Amino acid sequence: MNSLRRQELDDALATRILILDGAMGSILQSRLRVEDYGGAHLENCTDNVSRANPGVVYAVHRSYLEAGADIIETNSFNGHPVSLGEFGLQTEAYDINYAAAGLARTAADLEGACGRIVKPCRMILPKLRRLSKPSTQRILSP
Repeated sequence: MNSLRRQELDDALATRILILDGAMGSILQSRLRVEDYGGAHLENCTDNVSRANPGVVYAVHRSYLEAGADIIETNSFNGHPVSLGEFGLQTEAYDINYAAAGLARTAADLEGACGRIVKPCRMILPKLRRLSKPSTQRILSP
């Protein structure tokens, strides 16, 4: 985080409680159909929805902002090559995360144009995910 953004965050925290958005993945999973993920082979890969169906992700960001969130997280909870490898997307991690960050940034900038300071951030707590035996073997193999 650059020093100007850090100072803006510190200033805001000194004057009020900041509100962080909620469960992006849970909301997406409750709204999406198989094809929204990018096909049956990508079902439950909510990170890929930032590329396959960005309007849905953007709409969730906007709903959190409209509800008063000051900080919105990117839709990149499992945006690591290891997690994305379960869907054959390990080499696309950068593009998926870039798309997720762009959507959050666009939503935050639009809200900022309305006179509020809103900050997008990457996911704060990484998900501990159970890996399949083949994935575990690939990771641990020399």
